[in-house]
Amino acid sequence: ATGDIEVFNADTLQVERLVCRHTGGVYCLAEFGGYVYSGSNDFEIVQWHAGSVAFVRQFTGHSNYVRSLYAEGSLLLSGSDDATIRIWNTLNGQRIATVAHHTTGVANIIRVGPCVWSGDDSGKIQIWTLQTLELVNSLVEHTGRVNAMKKIGSRVYTGGSDHLIAVWDAASHTLVNRIAEHRSWILTLTSPAQLCRHYVW
Repeated sequence: ATGDIEVFNADTLQVERLVCRHTGGVYCLAEFGGYVYSGSNDFEIVQWHAGSVAFVRQFTGHSNYVRSLYAEGSLLLSGSDDATIRIWNTLNGQRIATVAHHTTGVANIIRVGPCVWSGDDSGKIQIWTLQTLELVNSLVEHTGRVNAMKKIGSRVYTGGSDHLIAVWDAASHTLVNRIAEHRSWILTLTSPAQLCRHYVW
């Protein structure tokens, strides 16, 4: 938990740069438009230039661990153990809005069409409109922290510390299926090829 970020060359698999701006462990990373964002248990978010790996700016305001980040355009969304989602302007580092998320920490954030889905430590998933920040739905299927969320095709897959993967219809927010065969926490989800929507790892 030193705050170090290692930047690897994908061809040689060697560490090309080692940078450190955080005073605690780095819990999440996000990328958009040539910038990388890192969130830490020092409550801070740092913006880096992806090409030069140079420090750009710091986002300050959370009062607990930063667990999740989502970047798109000039917006950065951050979820924290302080039970808030904060929306930032990446051009100047200013906070645009703060949204209270239930009563527990925000473990995951993803964009699904015009909405933002956020999962928390209690297992609740909340769905917000990105434009107005209005809460449009709350989904309860998990009984433990929502560690992973992934939109694949018309479905949203959510995985939790309750060993469950829940499969949701992205448009109607209804539960489509439950995959309960895992013997341990679900920590991450991905689809190896976005063109093939029939395989989820």
